[in-house]
Amino acid sequence: MWYIGFRRSILTVMAAFATCALGCILFLWNVSPVEASVQREEIQFPFLIPGTDLIAEYFVSYEGDFFEDGSGEFVMNCAALCLYNRADTHMDFASVQIETLDCTYCFEGTYIPPKAKVIILDKYRNSYSHSSIFSAKGTTVLSKKESVLDVLHIQTVNIGQIEVTNQSKESLEELVLYYKRYDSQWGIYIGGLTYAISSGNLPAGEGAILFPTNYANGYSKVLYASAN
Repeated sequence: MWYIGFRRSILTVMAAFATCALGCILFLWNVSPVEASVQREEIQFPFLIPGTDLIAEYFVSYEGDFFEDGSGEFVMNCAALCLYNRADTHMDFASVQIETLDCTYCFEGTYIPPKAKVIILDKYRNSYSHSSIFSAKGTTVLSKKESVLDVLHIQTVNIGQIEVTNQSKESLEELVLYYKRYDSQWGIYIGGLTYAISSGNLPAGEGAILFPTNYANGYSKVLYASAN
C-alpha cells in the first residue's frame, strides 16, 4: 500500500486505486460506474451512490488533522471516502452511508462543486477497515440558488487576507463567500466542512478586503458565492 500526503495528512491507499511514479497519482477510472446493489454482494469501486449524482471513487485510511468539525484534533486510521459530483450544479448538502461487515460509516459534506472531487472523513471518526463494502446509500440537496462567483474577482493580498471585487454592473446585497480546503496538486477539495464569510453589500465596481478564518493561502479555494 502507498501513502499519500495532503500537507500534514497521510492517506493510505490500496494499490488498486493509485499509480506510483515518484509519488502517487490518484485518478478516475475510465469506466462507467455501476450503481451499488441493494443485495449483500461486494461492491467494487468506482460506483454510483444510489439515488444521487455522487460517484464513490475510493475508500482509504487517513492520518492527520480531523477537519470535519473544525476541531483540528489529530486522528489516526480514520476512514475517508473520495466522492465525485457528476451533477451540473452545486450540492448544498450530501450524506453518504456505506456498510461493511465491521461498521457503518457516515460521510457528510456541504457545497460540493459540480464536476469536482472531495475527500470526506467519517463523521464519527470510525477506523478504516479492509472489509468489503456491501451496501451504500445517500441523500443530496442540489442548490437552487445560482452562484455569483463568476462576476467576482478574488485575489490574495496578504497572509490570511483576500480582496473581492464586484465586476458586475449591479450591487451585490448580502454577499457571502464559501470556501474549502483545497489541494491544487491533486485537484481535490479536502473535507465536507465548508467555511463562509460575509462582505455585506458590495456596490458595482467596488472591492472589499476580507479576513476569512481557517483560510490558508494556496491551500483554500472559494467555491461558491451567494447574494440577494
